[in-house]
Parts: sequence; structure tokens; C-alpha cells
Amino acid sequence: GKHRSWQTHSADICTLFTLSAYFVPNMLCNLNKISTVNKEVIILLLLGFSSGWISHLFSDMLNGTGIRLFCFIKQTIALVPKKIGKLRFNTGNEWEAFNFKVIKKVNIVIGTLCLIYPLFIEGKIQYLLNILFHM
Repeated sequence: GKHRSWQTHSADICTLFTLSAYFVPNMLCNLNKISTVNKEVIILLLLGFSSGWISHLFSDMLNGTGIRLFCFIKQTIALVPKKIGKLRFNTGNEWEAFNFKVIKKVNIVIGTLCLIYPLFIEGKIQYLLNILFHM
């Protein structure tokens, strides 16, 4: 396939892959084909890939071209029109630069939360805060 083909830019194919990324390794582990550790690593890798794919599809929905909802139907879904007045919602324009800046900041916040969350759950953040504020 090529870029923006039904294989790479349809919501149903991405959904099927994401579900398979979770259920297939579990099934293989239950059948004793892979170990529990390998199952967890495979799930993390495939769900990481899926989250990037979902993010990419969402970004493409912020483009006037949009993505296919179903792989064999050429009807697309987009969250913005192709243009409003002189403002065009396609790749290479000021709209894409704006989206890049916003999504970059969102990714930094989400990444920071992902790094802090395990520390918060284990109580280490609370421990550090107690040390800092009770000195």
C-alpha cells in the first residue's frame, strides 16, 4: 500500500490491530507458546506502536483529507473542513504548524504523567513531598 491507503489510514484496520496486539499475545501465553515475560514485552511493543498509529490517524483527521472509517468504503471522516475562506486545512500550511505545536505540548504533558505515575502509585512522590515541605 501507499501512504493514505486503506491499509494504513482506516479506523477499522487500526482498531483490529490494536485489539489483536492485546489478545493474541495473551492467547499465545495461555497456550504456553510464549512466556509471561515475553507476552508482556510483546504487548507493550505492539500497544506502543498502536498508540502511535492512533495518534497519527487523529492528526490526519485534523487535516481536510481525513481518514477512512471503514477500509473498503472510500468515504472519509475529518474533524475540519478542507478550507474556510483563505485558511486551508491541509499538510504544509499554518494549520499543520499550529497542530504540531499544540500536540507537541500535549505529548510532553502525557509523557511526564506516564513517568511520574509509577512513582505516585508507589508513594515515592508523597515521600519526597513530605521531606521537602516538612524540613
